[in-house]
Amino acid sequence: VIFIKDFHIPRTIKKTIKKHNYTFSFNKDFMAVISGCATVKRKDSDTTWITDEMIEGYYKLFLMGRAFSIEVWEDSEIVGGLYGVKIEKYISAESMFHKRDNASDAALIKLVQLCINSNIPMIDCQITSDHIFRYNAIEITRKKFLDYLQILLNNKYPSISKGLS
Repeated sequence: VIFIKDFHIPRTIKKTIKKHNYTFSFNKDFMAVISGCATVKRKDSDTTWITDEMIEGYYKLFLMGRAFSIEVWEDSEIVGGLYGVKIEKYISAESMFHKRDNASDAALIKLVQLCINSNIPMIDCQITSDHIFRYNAIEITRKKFLDYLQILLNNKYPSISKGLS
């Protein structure tokens, strides 16, 4: 998970993102984002974990207002993004993709900004990776996660810090 108050943007990623003229949209093209994510192959595999059935399921969640997408644009082209699930104060970042340097990172940073604005204290990153640890993500036990989840779903989490490093 990433606790928003502990989120850190690595200096190299800040520099790369500044070089691009990225713009962002929210829920403008969910299918383009999840399709982009579905092209990303798993480590040590020729396949993706995102099946057609999963795309269909997440799209239904999107239509219900439970799934979301953040699109990263360069000019008129989607060059990255992420999609996830939101229920009350619970947010998951299910998957992200990029066609340009750090475009998926830019989407994650935008998600953190949205979490700050919505007083959402953490993002469930789903899977650990060296990449996500660069943002100060941490692993927590299943019990601790379920405790946090209960608090988030009951909308009883205290206010979070407004600062980002």
